[in-house]
Amino acid sequence: MLQKIDIDLSGPQFDIYRSQKERNLFHAGQGGGKTFGIGLISWMLVNICPEALGMIAANTYGQLSDSTLLECTNVWKGFGWTEYTKTNPDGFYVIDVNPPMSFVQHGHVFKTNKNKIFFRNGAVVMLASLDNYKTIEGRTISWALLDETSDTKEVAVKETITGRLRGSGIHINEGADKLRVPWVPESRPHAGRQANPLYIFTKPAKEQWLTEMFDLEEFRHEIQESIMSETDYFFKEFENKCVVICSAYHNIPHISRDYIETRKRELSKDQVDLLIYGSPFGKSGAEYYSNFDRRIHVGKFNAVDGLPIHFTLDFNVNPYMPANVWQLIPGTDGRIKVRCVREYAMTTPKNTIEYTCQTFRADFGHMCSVGLFYYGDATGKATLPIGEARDYYKIVEKELKTLIYPSSRRLLKQNPRHRALGHGTLGRREFMNALLSGAYGVDVEVDESCKHTIADFEFVKEDANGAKLKKIEDINGVKCQKYGHMSDAADALLCWNFGTYSKENSNEKVQQSRAA
Repeated sequence: MLQKIDIDLSGPQFDIYRSQKERNLFHAGQGGGKTFGIGLISWMLVNICPEALGMIAANTYGQLSDSTLLECTNVWKGFGWTEYTKTNPDGFYVIDVNPPMSFVQHGHVFKTNKNKIFFRNGAVVMLASLDNYKTIEGRTISWALLDETSDTKEVAVKETITGRLRGSGIHINEGADKLRVPWVPESRPHAGRQANPLYIFTKPAKEQWLTEMFDLEEFRHEIQESIMSETDYFFKEFENKCVVICSAYHNIPHISRDYIETRKRELSKDQVDLLIYGSPFGKSGAEYYSNFDRRIHVGKFNAVDGLPIHFTLDFNVNPYMPANVWQLIPGTDGRIKVRCVREYAMTTPKNTIEYTCQTFRADFGHMCSVGLFYYGDATGKATLPIGEARDYYKIVEKELKTLIYPSSRRLLKQNPRHRALGHGTLGRREFMNALLSGAYGVDVEVDESCKHTIADFEFVKEDANGAKLKKIEDINGVKCQKYGHMSDAADALLCWNFGTYSKENSNEKVQQSRAA
């Protein structure tokens, strides 16, 4: 039974502690009490459900040892748990060594004691570093606590960790004391169904997979309205999920107010939103499209009859073939609305130029009588050994031949460089951010259904050379670049129409294509 100890918890810490949901997110500003929560919940689970094999994981073993476990053991010490040694025979746990005979036998068979914590009551907690998440495969666990998960690969959490969460030993407490003891073993009265809770504790970061995993966009307005406060915070339980997002102010008893105020003076406004108030939507300062703002640029936008259609592609096949559809809508005030009304993200086996063009033609062919223009990656003009088509655009032109004219082809001579080359030149990143800020008499609008396009504008980072940071990730067993290509397609259209970049002779190129 859980010993009775008085603990001073903040509202956010109490809400994550008492959750009976199986997918839990605690997202807090720096100093928000995240690691204390890991110590608290692990103490509760070890105490109440000792037969349930648990896991505590961080991104590296260095982080696990120097930060996560250091704080956990400090929390445990406050509950009277100390490490067992020859000079401390009353200790409650040992790490990486065989437990003494005075401990309850845990009943598990392990090849090695390394990276395990053994407790006096027979409980075992496995330790893991998520930078080598493959080593977790094959383990079956009942619960998991993850630290600083914003730095963790998506596949490590959504495929590996959740795939291992199927062990026994934890049930929902349906008794009157469920706020104090949310989980119980099967033998406990009022034990409900079996559960396998996952707790994610993380500092603020813009990570699309975390946003999607916990449906944060659905509650964007409510989150922003509640967290920019010293007293309020965001708490939501829905389906099998619990989300707690709070500022560092809620942990004032354990960090000084001076610390927070000093940090606010050192940081930019965007960094304060992110690092102090815990906003999952704040800007980190490394965004490629730093002027993109969902509140300004995203909404419900339909295609307008009687205006030309603009179709742009990027020839990347994994994780999908990217393309999007735009219109240029003149306004009465002389400004132009540049509107993305549809995107295509064809996955295997339909991630081909042919299938993408055919799908576009089926959707928008009836609207192209007043004009169709196509754009894309300039490297797609390179000669390729692909049969009768000498380059990618020959395939596009073949599939759209009944809809296009000589003036339909709109390609730059080369893709604009991300950074300016010298005085008087304009790099692509600088140009795109100027466009997003409303320069050039243009207002960029993206329909809310274009999720990959929006994700690129929000989450693509800038690398050390000023280009897009296109990290290689493992997506459904394929190593590929998750971000950057859908926005490359958008860049091609916007740079052609509003930039001062060199363009090829489109009429000549299409006439050559038709002659071929």
